[in-house]
Amino acid sequence: MSNKLLLLDILRQRNISSLFQPIVDIENYAVWGYEALTRGPEESHLHSPLVLFDMAEKYGLLKNLESICIQSASMRFKQLGLSGKLFVNISHEVLIAGSQIEKQIVELLLNSQLMASNVVIELTERSTTDDIQALVEAAGIFRKLGFEIAIDDLGSGYSSLQLWSELKPDYVKIDRHFIQGIDEDNTKQEFIRAMYAISQITNTRILAEGVETLGELEVLRNIGLSLFQGYLFARPETTPQDLNLSRFVSRREQEIKEVQVASQLISNQTAVPYHLPVQGIIKQLQNNPDLNSIAVLEGKRPIGMIHRKRFLTQMSRQYVMDLATHKTVADFMDNDFLQIDANLRLEQVSKLVTNRARLHAEEDFVICDKGEFAGCAQVVDLLRQITEIQIKTARHANPLTMLPGNVPIGDCVNCLLKEGKEFVVSYFDLDNFKPFNDRYGYAKGDQVLLLLSDLLKRYLNQHEGDFVGHIGGDDFIAVSQDADWMNRIFPVLDTFSKEIVKFYDAHDFAKGGIEASDRFGVEHFYDFIGISVGSKRVQPTLFNSFMEVSKELAQVKQLAKQQLHGEIVFDNGETVMLLSKSTQKRLIQPIQTSVYLNDERVSVSF
Repeated sequence: MSNKLLLLDILRQRNISSLFQPIVDIENYAVWGYEALTRGPEESHLHSPLVLFDMAEKYGLLKNLESICIQSASMRFKQLGLSGKLFVNISHEVLIAGSQIEKQIVELLLNSQLMASNVVIELTERSTTDDIQALVEAAGIFRKLGFEIAIDDLGSGYSSLQLWSELKPDYVKIDRHFIQGIDEDNTKQEFIRAMYAISQITNTRILAEGVETLGELEVLRNIGLSLFQGYLFARPETTPQDLNLSRFVSRREQEIKEVQVASQLISNQTAVPYHLPVQGIIKQLQNNPDLNSIAVLEGKRPIGMIHRKRFLTQMSRQYVMDLATHKTVADFMDNDFLQIDANLRLEQVSKLVTNRARLHAEEDFVICDKGEFAGCAQVVDLLRQITEIQIKTARHANPLTMLPGNVPIGDCVNCLLKEGKEFVVSYFDLDNFKPFNDRYGYAKGDQVLLLLSDLLKRYLNQHEGDFVGHIGGDDFIAVSQDADWMNRIFPVLDTFSKEIVKFYDAHDFAKGGIEASDRFGVEHFYDFIGISVGSKRVQPTLFNSFMEVSKELAQVKQLAKQQLHGEIVFDNGETVMLLSKSTQKRLIQPIQTSVYLNDERVSVSF
């Protein structure tokens, strides 16, 4: 049988297999999604995907083959109940062939009952194309429907960087040439650093494929990448198995645990009963010259402290030693001492220490576990640990706002889930930010981002348990355990709407916005920059990781952006959507916002 007839037979019988290779989010130690891969019949020389697709292209059957592959992959993905995003490959040639093909592909994907937001169209380049604009327009059809776009094998195609700048994809997959052996190649490392820097500017997720060794993974993680694919994690399989990522977790978790809670500050566990004669304390201090403090106990409960310097100074005074002969430790102990719970976070410990009067700020403090003495700790050790935390946080902070980035955000949410605490996480996204950036430049755009970050810190980072982070670009995250969290969001929206108009020149201010062309050259009018906020009340029993929370949060945020007026919607008290539009009208009169709580409508002004 000729190759063409064999290929036609494969297409007619749909005799292909869909395999799935996991894409790992290593910062959250979870599967982000799966790339769907295709194999021909095992007994045939067309089993190899390279041979299969080359043959289909040769005989003009590429569109037919890709359609069958997409249908098979999406249906199988749904049948297996796989979580995360499905990455499906579509070649440039097929995508720009015509709108009917795009419509057919969309129908194939949606017929599998997959949500568009969970599907990533991965553009592959089998041959060169000069018509970048046609490719951008074709991809735009998928994007408008909610699909995400990825560029495959960045660095292998002649137009990769141009396509990146024109297409503005959600993901860029780096060609494995730059990944293999990167831990021993400084030139490759510089290439990846440059790509990562571009991704931060364009708000694109970088995905490294072809990762095979721990050394490669470590270098890429240090650069800042978090999404990976390769044999190190799993090979493509028809039925993917659950991944055990513990060998990658241990290294990161060890870093986190080094400086987390007060119990790790304990430097000595020396304690004496309150009725011990004073001579006993003097002997203890003489025999242990490095001992800075001793806890005084009643049973197992601390009731005071003996501080070396202060105690010895007191004993050196004239007649004090003679008079103290028949006295006990209780007569000389310091009753004004600081007692810290062993499980308290170091940031909280630091606040308690610094809030003490200056006279006592440098003294050792007692650490207790469930009210019982656990040990003594020194302020100098606390300062050392806090410095290490700040250095690690700065390493993962956004360079513009210096707010914590993706790694600390994930750590915060994962910690709350692990502790079983209920909380609300809010996703802030600027509307009409791109046309502003295009008109006024990145320097002024950065000032807008700093305005929003300052407002978030001012209003949403005040209470115990608050956390504000900067994902990248114009996307921010706020976490709150406070019941009054919503009333603290309103001042952010209100103040931002009053301040943002000051960034526009007189001409644009008078018009109420900017007239600009979109990526397709169509002229539009864009209002003043506004804020869309999607919030999610998180029940810890319903989520296992930050990735699971972020997936639902992104959907809520997307719904908020689709609203045309300020609205807050409660869904059984769990899901919340908010939207603020900054318009000139809003500066004159307050916006009436509808609130729906269990079908009962309440009016709110802000």
